[in-house]
Amino acid sequence: VCGGNGAPLVQEVLDGKGWKRVENPKSLSFKLKWAELKSSINFDALRPGEQLVNHIPNMAAMTTKIGLAMSLRDHCRNLVQRHERGLSRLKPKSLDSFFPQTFNMELKVDREEFLQQYKEGDIWICKPSGCNRGIGIQLMRSLPDICRKFKLEPPQPAMQVAALDDVPEDEDEFPTPGEDKAAATATSGAKAGASRPHVSLSPRQGYIMQRYIARPLLLGGCKFDVRCYMLIAGTTPFVVLYHHGYVRRCAIRYDVDSVDRTAHLTNQAVQRKAAGFEEVKEDTVWSMDQLQDYLSEHWLNPEDGSVIAPDYVAKKMTK
Repeated sequence: VCGGNGAPLVQEVLDGKGWKRVENPKSLSFKLKWAELKSSINFDALRPGEQLVNHIPNMAAMTTKIGLAMSLRDHCRNLVQRHERGLSRLKPKSLDSFFPQTFNMELKVDREEFLQQYKEGDIWICKPSGCNRGIGIQLMRSLPDICRKFKLEPPQPAMQVAALDDVPEDEDEFPTPGEDKAAATATSGAKAGASRPHVSLSPRQGYIMQRYIARPLLLGGCKFDVRCYMLIAGTTPFVVLYHHGYVRRCAIRYDVDSVDRTAHLTNQAVQRKAAGFEEVKEDTVWSMDQLQDYLSEHWLNPEDGSVIAPDYVAKKMTK
């Protein structure tokens, strides 16, 4: 068991089962290896059927923000091609219908299309590809600021637009976008669619620009999301264990013009910094039963305007 990624909890469970910890993190003699970073695992040396690890090769295609955006883009394009060739009767949904418009700022074609798509008054959320807990995320609507960060040439004279970003002016700029990745699909179909903590981001860190959902669905006036879990227990055969998870809710009411990142980002690591968090922290995490109770009291069924059924969450969101 290496450090990080819930290691103490895993260690406690394994100790209770009588397992013995291998002190050398580079040792190949283990039954289970729990590591925070995939780079800590030598996949070529794994003995199938004898050893388990908590990472999957190539999982960055889904677990990084750039990887997920590009994978969804490619998948939707493939579905369209299958439909056009008569290989599928189902008309595929556009990526924009369920995923905010996203640009991979490591790709020249995406950077150019972003500049073409930008309109005065737009709000964009800039995210480092491989970070979590809200680290490095910025809300931006100033084209001059965006061009400065990414060293882009604006397509028109700079517009004086207020920014939602309160990062100090002497904050390090984002790195100059690198060469387009050969593994990435250089398509122009980028349509898919707070300030950041003082942390040191890797100079090789990639970024996405994503259209911000300025009018989100709210719970009691606060932004929320649903965090659910899937454990891929095996790939041959394919075995997946699912848990419906819980609701993460902001501690303060949502205001699109607010520069307080706790109004925009639901991450618990961000919410803990909200003023008066200790008094409301129990209300920032809801069970799915609590969500059902709230919906039953305050919402109507979007399909027919009737009262929300008592099993709406169970049927629609926890399967």
